[in-house]
Amino acid sequence: MDSQYDKTIAFWKKDIQFLKGVGKQRAQVLKEHGIKTFEDLIEYYPRKFINYNATTSLAMIDPQSKEPVICKGTILKYQRIKNRRGGYRLQAVFRDPYKRAILVWFQGLEWIEERLKSCEGKEVLIRGKPKLYRNYIQFAHPELFPIHPIQNNASPKKIVPIYSTSEKLKRVGLDSRGIKKLIDNLLAVAEPYIIDPLPQGYQQKLQLIDKRTAYKIIHDPDERLEEAKRRLKFDEAFLLMLILQRRKYLLKRYNRSYPMPKDGVYTRTFLNELLPFELTQAQKRVLKEIKQDIAQEIQMNRLLQGDVGSGKTIVALITMLRAIDNGFQAALMAPTEVLAEQHFRTIVNLTAKMNLQVELLTGHLKPSTKERIYYDLRSGRTQLVIGTHALIEDKVDFKRLGLAVIDEQHKFGVRQRAKLSIRGERQPHNLLMTATPIPRTLNMVLYGDLDVSILDELPPGRKPVKTKAVPYSKYPKVLQWLKDMIENKGYQAYIVYPLVDESEKLPLEDVKNGFEFIKKTFPGIPVGMIHGKMKSQWKDYEMQRFKRGETKILVATTVIEVGVDVPDANILIVHNAQRFGLSQLHQLRGRVGRGHTKAYAILLYDEQISREAKHRLKVLESTNNGFEIAQADLRLRGPGELLGTKQSGLPDFKIIDFIADTDIFTLARQVAEQMIREDPYFEQNPLLKAYLEYYVERYQLHHLVP
Repeated sequence: MDSQYDKTIAFWKKDIQFLKGVGKQRAQVLKEHGIKTFEDLIEYYPRKFINYNATTSLAMIDPQSKEPVICKGTILKYQRIKNRRGGYRLQAVFRDPYKRAILVWFQGLEWIEERLKSCEGKEVLIRGKPKLYRNYIQFAHPELFPIHPIQNNASPKKIVPIYSTSEKLKRVGLDSRGIKKLIDNLLAVAEPYIIDPLPQGYQQKLQLIDKRTAYKIIHDPDERLEEAKRRLKFDEAFLLMLILQRRKYLLKRYNRSYPMPKDGVYTRTFLNELLPFELTQAQKRVLKEIKQDIAQEIQMNRLLQGDVGSGKTIVALITMLRAIDNGFQAALMAPTEVLAEQHFRTIVNLTAKMNLQVELLTGHLKPSTKERIYYDLRSGRTQLVIGTHALIEDKVDFKRLGLAVIDEQHKFGVRQRAKLSIRGERQPHNLLMTATPIPRTLNMVLYGDLDVSILDELPPGRKPVKTKAVPYSKYPKVLQWLKDMIENKGYQAYIVYPLVDESEKLPLEDVKNGFEFIKKTFPGIPVGMIHGKMKSQWKDYEMQRFKRGETKILVATTVIEVGVDVPDANILIVHNAQRFGLSQLHQLRGRVGRGHTKAYAILLYDEQISREAKHRLKVLESTNNGFEIAQADLRLRGPGELLGTKQSGLPDFKIIDFIADTDIFTLARQVAEQMIREDPYFEQNPLLKAYLEYYVERYQLHHLVP
């Protein structure tokens, strides 16, 4: 098996240049599009499929439905027409046996005109959303597919794959048909080398077709297309889930931590005497889960997920106090100095009446201060340390680190998170926290190797933030309203800008010019400014002034996105809101509404923004629920843009859909869990073991292998 397996892997790793029909010039362009090897090409799946039999006649179209349709007909004529406001549009007359329609394009005219020229007088398929315009059915920017003779012979191909292409690819003859021809060349020689990693028993049990058949059908579709898609989607989810579940199994089996079974004086004093409010039922439930975890020698690896303001910091503090009660040190790592300093002040204030040694370690401390903290950590004098990336520097050494808490953990790379956890002869228990709600599907993929706790309840008294998306044309009215709210109602406000300095490349508002403008606009109102390029002491100074109410407006960048807690701040104004993701805007909105006064978020946007960007802002107007917002963000932007593949440490998914394929992710996880329980070292499945090793190497997933 080994020699055949090695030949198989070598085949799929072959440079794309050596495939029949490619050559050096095409290979260079393909590589620019991420197709470097034979395996990249076979996984270059069609972006859609055109069913030549699933057409609708123009006479049967309902223009009110807003659903895309496919119509078969003839291009009668086309012409460029000058628009009233300048520029041109391209217009074509399309006819089927029953009716005529107008096709119109406003962009990409040269490429469309070239396409129309080759199609004039010939039968084509069009796909688009119809609407009624001056008694005609009109299609704006429809897709155009020539019907080639091969589809008009005695046995026409019903379903045709359409591949993504580009101008560069087209220039070397690789439009959709050209790409299909290359894939056909590959499939003609690839069959002996297609590995099916899923044991046959599981294929039958799950009613999945074999991988060879799935590859053939996805690129040469027939009536089993959905079966082929399901199999390939399952493989994408299953292989990653298998790695994550094996990691989880091995960590629980071999990573030993110190058990922390008792509540001592620190925990009891805090809960009974110092906690300023009643814990929510969600906090109590999560603390019980954590307490059960850290009472054991098995290392805890738990994600604490909760919406803005759900009380994660209190849960973390109580857990850290329990570690200290059991004779261990605890560390809390945050992604920014502002957040680390905020945590430090909060924890010092909450534990002021205890004899607790708490330190703050960040990169901007004096060398002498750092050396003292290093010594106190080594000696064990410091019981609890809060810091930034400075906590994972080589000089930092703990006497007995028992618990590592990582806040806003998605802001750290996978390897950075791991570095804090590898300390001493035993591993510390790990509690990861995020205020970014994550949809269930993404949770399974990102945190399949973790246990997950969710804080799904807000403390009593928290009011929803009234949110309004406002175009810049109404900004003067917003400023007048803001002035009235500050002067007559005593409100405080954050005004957030996307940039620190003015940019020649980006037509966006910046914080420095914004600060000067606000000072001039509100001469009698004290204004502060904070951004990431400021020195730590100045950021701290400005935050404290704002917190004490000495400044009424804080002009800032997204440095205030997480952790900043000013209960009297109840207005948020975000400039160029269309430039931010939904989850980030929700995080920013979480800075207000922390007191008992009604809070407002104003999202300023450019009037020229796209329909999709406007829809994003409407989502924020309609809900304060972080999980609903995260689901919408995932749907709109996709996991790649939302997370960043490099940051998340995940492979690129080629075919599975995070929104539509939740059932497949769930099934893949269940199968992976069962397989690891039954055969964690793949003794019964050596081929699967070898394939997984190759998969880890291909996608650089070594950080997921213990």
